[in-house]
Amino acid sequence: MINAPWQLMVASCVASAGVGIGYAAMPTLILRNVHEEEASAGVGLNSLMRSVGTTVAGAVMALVLTSNTQELGAGADPVPTGAAFQLCFFIGALAALAGMGIVLLIPREGRVGEATASVEVATPAAVADLEACRESDTAPGPVPVRPSGAPVEDSSAVRRPASRTTGPRHRAPSRRQLRQRS
Repeated sequence: MINAPWQLMVASCVASAGVGIGYAAMPTLILRNVHEEEASAGVGLNSLMRSVGTTVAGAVMALVLTSNTQELGAGADPVPTGAAFQLCFFIGALAALAGMGIVLLIPREGRVGEATASVEVATPAAVADLEACRESDTAPGPVPVRPSGAPVEDSSAVRRPASRTTGPRHRAPSRRQLRQRS
C-alpha cells in the first residue's frame, strides 16, 4: 500500500481521521457510562490515558522504524526501510482492531444509576385544569389550608403564585437595591 508517497499520505490521512473521530467521541461515551458524581474523573482519566497512549505509541513506532534501517550511501544516515513502515501500519491496524473490540464491550443502556423516565397520560380533567391555570395566571399547587390545618372551602378564591416557567422571570435584587432597602 505504500509503494508511492501519495499512498503513504492517504493511509496517514485515514488513520488521522479515525483518531480525531475517536478523540471527539470518547468524552460522550464516558459521560453516558459513569455516575454523574464521577463524570469529571472519567473524562480526566480519558485525557491522561490519551496522553500516555500517544507517548507509548510514538516510542513503539520509533523503536520499530530505527530497528530496521538501510544506508543510502557512504557516510549518510540510515533511513527506515519500507518493511519497517509496513510493520508500523500493521501494529496500528492491530491497535485499531483491539480498540473496536473494546468499544463493543461498552454498555448502551445510558448513564449508570440514572432512573428511567415514566410517562404519565394526561386525563381530560388535568388538561382542562392546566388550561384554566394558564388563562388565570395561576399555577396548580397543593390544596390551600388555613394555619390551623383546616382546608379552605373555596379554593378558587385563593390566588396561587405563578410558576417560574409560566410566570414572569424572577430576578434576584442587585447589591445596590439591597443597600437601598437597608
